[in-house]
Amino acid sequence: MKYSIIKNSELEKGKRLDAEYYAPEFLNVETTLEKYPHTKPLAKLVKPIRTGFPFDSFTFSESGEIPLVRIRDIQTKGIDIEDTLYIPKKLALAHKEAIPDIGDVVIGMDGDEFRSAPITQDLGTVCINQRIAIITVESISTEYLFTFLNSKYGLFQLLRKKTTATTVGHISPRDVRELVVPIVTPESHDEITNKVRKSIELRKQADQLWEQAVSDLEKHIERSVASSSTRTSNAT
Repeated sequence: MKYSIIKNSELEKGKRLDAEYYAPEFLNVETTLEKYPHTKPLAKLVKPIRTGFPFDSFTFSESGEIPLVRIRDIQTKGIDIEDTLYIPKKLALAHKEAIPDIGDVVIGMDGDEFRSAPITQDLGTVCINQRIAIITVESISTEYLFTFLNSKYGLFQLLRKKTTATTVGHISPRDVRELVVPIVTPESHDEITNKVRKSIELRKQADQLWEQAVSDLEKHIERSVASSSTRTSNAT
């Protein structure tokens, strides 16, 4: 059984009485970041964080002009718009603050996972739905921020901040702004950035090879069936 021993001063600092807030893994992350020699709040490293727009559901359609990125579309491997909904282009352009730029990072602020993903060029123009934070980097790279958010030092901070009064967890834009980010050396920053870029490239190659393999198998089966049918026809 896991438990934590909390001082009264820590309760006053956290202003939370729920036990989950003081889970050992959350306290370990907090202690480590306090000891790390150089950290900054995320707000100091990025442009002002904005959020998506609460588009009315009656504007959604299964096919249309501009894909609407919802929280469910943010996956661990990136943003999946294969089964997403669409809104009219005119409506999207009326809310340009909800249109992210390539290189921005989005974070779903409802649920139990708070998944994040970068906006990549292959997505094209998309619009961001409500309850999703949109982050434009300044002093760090997109890849470094994405890596941090998926590490325990980023994710556990968000999980710790989520509300527990409802069945679905929530975080706020303020929670995102106040994330404590470790500042590594320029060499380490660039190394992490390059590794993530390479991983994205390899993932795309892997997806292409997978699709090619499936296509090759299907064509092989269809050719074999067609050939067999031709031989049967000739035999009769």
